[in-house]
Amino acid sequence: MQNSIDLKKIDDYLEKKIEEGKDKVTCSYFEVKTKVGISKADENEFLRLARNKLENRGYDVFFTNAVYTYNNRKEKVGINNFLVGIKN
Repeated sequence: MQNSIDLKKIDDYLEKKIEEGKDKVTCSYFEVKTKVGISKADENEFLRLARNKLENRGYDVFFTNAVYTYNNRKEKVGINNFLVGIKN
C-alpha cells in the first residue's frame, strides 16, 4: 500500500503552528484531519514526522492522554488533540 502523506503540507502546517504557538504547539485531531488531510491509515506516520520535527526544534512532545507540566501547571493532552509540543 502506498503512503498518501503530503510531506510539504505537513511541514507547512507544523511551521505555522510553531510560529503561532512559540512555546506551546498543539495539533488538534480536527485540524490534522481537515487542514492537513491525514487519513486514519496515515495517523501514525504523521505523529512520527511531527514528533521528529518538533524534537529537532527543541520541543518535548506529548501524545493523547499524556500528562505534562507547562507554566508550573500539570496539564493533560486531551482526546481531541493528537499531540502537544512544549519548548524546552
